[in-house]
Amino acid sequence: MKLKNLYKTLIISLTLFGTVSGQDIHFSQFYRTPLLINPALAGTFTGNHRAFINYRNQWKSVGTPYKTFAFAYDMPFYKKQWKGGHLGAGLFAFNDNAGTNNLSTTQINLSLSGIVLINSQQKVSVGLQGGLTQMSINYGNARWGNQFQNNSYNPNASPRESNLNNEPAYHGDINAGLSWRYAKTETNISSKDQLSATAGISFFHINQPKQKLFSGQIDRLYTKLVIHGSANIGLKGLNSFFIPSLVFYRQGKTTEFTGGALIRYRIKEESRYTGFIKESSISLGLHYRHLDAMIPSVILDISGFSVGISYDINISRLTEASSGRGGIEISLKYINPSPYKYRRTKSSAPMF
Repeated sequence: MKLKNLYKTLIISLTLFGTVSGQDIHFSQFYRTPLLINPALAGTFTGNHRAFINYRNQWKSVGTPYKTFAFAYDMPFYKKQWKGGHLGAGLFAFNDNAGTNNLSTTQINLSLSGIVLINSQQKVSVGLQGGLTQMSINYGNARWGNQFQNNSYNPNASPRESNLNNEPAYHGDINAGLSWRYAKTETNISSKDQLSATAGISFFHINQPKQKLFSGQIDRLYTKLVIHGSANIGLKGLNSFFIPSLVFYRQGKTTEFTGGALIRYRIKEESRYTGFIKESSISLGLHYRHLDAMIPSVILDISGFSVGISYDINISRLTEASSGRGGIEISLKYINPSPYKYRRTKSSAPMF
């Protein structure tokens, strides 16, 4: 077996082992996966309905790619009935397939949040999330150490593994979070002094659920800490916005930090009188995952629709096998009504 192929095999094996040991999925466009980073973000947006679709394809250059699909939907409740705040609810689901042996994880979570207005510019929210996870693995393509004989692979040799379990494993999950939001103006997104910021902290797998993929072996999923923050800063005279964001994860002994920024340029402004002209913009950005990847991205917004594309450029020690090719990620977002749509209040002032 060539050294490079052996190195690739080791990478795949170690990554698979890390997944089995209980590390969560992640998306490079974390700023477009609100229910994955904090349950308190459910229903905390301008609009009545919000939906995301996310797709990630990683390590295709190394071997069998890891593919992750995710869907999220959330909405606010009682915004008109309650003056001091409202509720939010959301659904988040994903399916992740990793490696040659198709280690599959499917999860469905429901979120409920309570949002309280501190004053006209600030609000806090607390959220609770619970759901069900199914894990399975296909050992049909697995290669075991004792199947390599005389420096060659013998597929007919018995793997001599007695603790294999092909039955899916299930466990429940409990997550919770807290978030804070500040907005200098909520009336007109085209204001040159627009300033908003969001920060939060959340805990996932609070119940440390048991995972059982091997007969007689039970692993507990580590509790995960998430700290995140972002801002939207209007740049005077440039018709643009500076959007920095960051996220920090700690799960067991594993930590991950990603930070960076987008520059959003408004191509066309929504007509405040007829509404026939729809707001459109393009965002270009760069994020950095510590000791792992540089992540350039582009996002196109047209009214309530948005598409984002990013690519992980691998810069870690795995570059010998990956040649820097980490993976592509695509996200779709829809908000109804459009967050860029002007509305008239009784005082005839436009409201965002």
